Amino acid sequence: MAVAGITTTAGFLTNTGKMQSARCQLCRIALESRGESTDGLTAEIHCHLHSAGCEGIATTVTAAHHFICRHLCDSMHAA
Repeated sequence: MAVAGITTTAGFLTNTGKMQSARCQLCRIALESRGESTDGLTAEIHCHLHSAGCEGIATTVTAAHHFICRHLCDSMHAA
């Protein structure tokens, strides 16, 4: 699955009966570490994970975005 770029999400696993809840585990961990309520967690689906909306992966997504922007700007300046 990793080679094909396919990520199994809690939303998919819930639909197939492999998980009980589709709520995002990364957001749950991030909220619990700050002592905040985990009520109303968002479903873990592809668009949630690939956005800065996911509490647990937002820093990584933002860093990847900035890296790509810097690379594009540097490439344009070099050309």
